[in-house]
Amino acid sequence: MSEIQFQQRYTIENIVDARRRALELMQKAGDTLLIDVSPCEEVDTAGIQLFVALVKEAEERGIFLSVKGPIQPKVAAAFAASGVHYADFSEAIVDG
Repeated sequence: MSEIQFQQRYTIENIVDARRRALELMQKAGDTLLIDVSPCEEVDTAGIQLFVALVKEAEERGIFLSVKGPIQPKVAAAFAASGVHYADFSEAIVDG
């Protein structure tokens, strides 16, 4: 199992490096990947797109995806405004 701990910000300014790092970790994930969203305090559309892309990539690779929270209020609001519900993508949500 590998864990991706989200950074404080996922915006257009840092998304290319964030995607590269996430895909590198995914290659080492084995059959389970845990995404810790609790440190993330800000996302824009690029950050939300990265999250969706990671979920799809995990699916294609047959990797079980688990999301660890809690999600910060500002981040939850950005997801809600976009119409993307991060909980819908995970088979297991781990509080804490």
